[in-house]
Amino acid sequence: MARACLCDRWLNRAAGDMGFRALPLLARMLWFEILAASTLAPEKGVLRFPCSVSDAVSRLVNRTETDVETDLAALADLGWLDLDEDGRSVALPGVKAASARTEAARTNGLRGGRPRKGETRETARERRQGTLMLPMAGGAAETQETETEPRPESSRAAAKPIAIEKKEAADAREETDWVALGAELFVLAGLDPARGHHSALPVKGWLEAGAPPDLIREVVRTVAARPRRDGKPIGNLMYFGRAVMEALDTARARPEPAAPSDWDLYQAEVMRDWESNGRHGVPMSIDDWRATRRAVA
Repeated sequence: MARACLCDRWLNRAAGDMGFRALPLLARMLWFEILAASTLAPEKGVLRFPCSVSDAVSRLVNRTETDVETDLAALADLGWLDLDEDGRSVALPGVKAASARTEAARTNGLRGGRPRKGETRETARERRQGTLMLPMAGGAAETQETETEPRPESSRAAAKPIAIEKKEAADAREETDWVALGAELFVLAGLDPARGHHSALPVKGWLEAGAPPDLIREVVRTVAARPRRDGKPIGNLMYFGRAVMEALDTARARPEPAAPSDWDLYQAEVMRDWESNGRHGVPMSIDDWRATRRAVA
């Protein structure tokens, strides 16, 4: 059986952990945002910022730093996040411990591993040194004589794996985006992904059709709040498919708002202030106002 990816394992845990589900909705959404971003971070599962985590995240999610700091503390207290002592990085639980174990195993492997049963450290060191492959006399010279220059095509051949890696990274980022949005919609729709094995694939189709994430969230939130005639609970995200596409068609048909004219801006910026200040003095003329705007621009 194929192993579940990191994102799937955390989503399943989030669906079944009552402590996590008891947190405020914005705290849970904050954790989903961190999960999505950390799976694509250079050090997987760890996010580092040039400033404090609460300051950086508050700007990313457009919330006050105090609220974000409170939610981060609650998530860390329940074991859903690990915050560094310097306050500038956040990690999923267990990620740093796993990295430390991997590094220790690599270092131990370079040293030759642990001593065998009944073997002293000195004996193990001699055994490792005895198994090292020593260079043969003249081997280096023979290798240099037979070594050929790399062909010019080798640079193009090396570029192919890099392009493939970039495409795979882009595909993984796209998949994480719609998976993370699907996790948000499960919560808005009142669906339990662990219990019902619901799929987020409809979200991918809506995004590919051109529906913005905010529009999808608003449609799901609105439709889920409506009373249903049959009284049955919502079965899956396909329940919202028709409403999402209708909202997308409506948004596309809606004309773009006309840009305000110079006269409207002049009235709003100059004349309104002049009126509110009791009409003292002579207001700036529209020509002078235009010249001021050009000078600032």
